[in-house]
Amino acid sequence: MAVTTTCASRLISSTSYTPKQNGLHYLALCRLFSTILAFHRKRLGGRYHLILPALQSLLRPLFIPFTTTKSYTHTPSPTDNSSPYTATHASAYSRLLLQLADPPLASLTPHHRSRKENLNLNDATKTAKSITGQYLHYLVMTYCECQLKGRLEKE
Repeated sequence: MAVTTTCASRLISSTSYTPKQNGLHYLALCRLFSTILAFHRKRLGGRYHLILPALQSLLRPLFIPFTTTKSYTHTPSPTDNSSPYTATHASAYSRLLLQLADPPLASLTPHHRSRKENLNLNDATKTAKSITGQYLHYLVMTYCECQLKGRLEKE
């Protein structure tokens, strides 16, 4: 998780790659994070504080920052009109959030169950959603902050 967070945060300030390469790296990080969630969600347990910084770092590059003029109005920066992050990147991020908020049952249950585990009356999906809900308000706060400081690329 720490590697994903570090790589995602470097996307924001990276000037050593072209915008197209940054976009490809973003998609690769989304796929990597999705794979981690799909196969290792059970091991993560309730440690969503490890996931949250990576999600926040993947959210921030999707926004184009505003520039402030002397009249203190927010206007789009003319140099930032061509963002490397398009609707494709936003949809990859939304799929990641959907997988986190509404997990498939296959990622929650182990492949080999004992008879004792089959008698469990608690719904695994409901439990995962409640644990996720305890931490996602921080992600909503980051989204609101980014929305106030910038705008999303038009489709």
